[in-house]
Amino acid sequence: MALEKVWLFGSGLRLDAVQGLLIVCLALALGQQEVAGAYSQQELLTWLQQSNFGYQVLQQANSSSDELLCVTEVALLLQAAERHALPAVQVLDAWGKFPHGLLYGHFSDLGNYESCLSQSLSQSLGNSAAALAPSKYCLAHIAFESLLATDEDPVSISIGTCIPAACSADQLNRWLNNYLQRIFEDAAAPQLQLVQESNCALAAREPMASLDWFAIVLLITLALLVVLCTLLDYFKGEC
Repeated sequence: MALEKVWLFGSGLRLDAVQGLLIVCLALALGQQEVAGAYSQQELLTWLQQSNFGYQVLQQANSSSDELLCVTEVALLLQAAERHALPAVQVLDAWGKFPHGLLYGHFSDLGNYESCLSQSLSQSLGNSAAALAPSKYCLAHIAFESLLATDEDPVSISIGTCIPAACSADQLNRWLNNYLQRIFEDAAAPQLQLVQESNCALAAREPMASLDWFAIVLLITLALLVVLCTLLDYFKGEC
């Protein structure tokens, strides 16, 4: 009887092992089918490019007469994105987009600040003339009339953007206005102030002015005087 129980127990273990192995094989087979039916990386990058807000806005630079260096860097960036070069797509991916949940009070999509300023456009553009070209992050504010009849305050939508540092906020402002005029089919719409240079940031910090250095030296001197006076007062008390 004991041997029969051991045999039955061993058979049960083997059956469980076989069932487990079948489940693993089935899962692997299904996983392979899912991978085989997936879209390619290039198709993913194509979708990201074509649906990207930044890609649509920067297209407006092709028909502008802005500063040559700025327009050249934007053109090279778009060409690299059309080749699905990952660094260029990463620059566009740092842009924000029309915020989801607008009717629930979500009025901003700030994009990816760190990704924008960490990108080297020399890699994205692939051009020696644009070597070490930095990028610039700007925050755009687009105002619309309120959806509520009882609310007179406009709805301000904030969207993060990422452009070559050679481009100014005024240039980006024109491209945004041209893009909005095109999608609203209103070529006579006025040019609104959507971006200001004060709302832009560069990865490289501006060098400190002489007044900044003077303030730092003054604060350090005051701190040393406080420490020195404290030590003198302490040792006088000990004496």
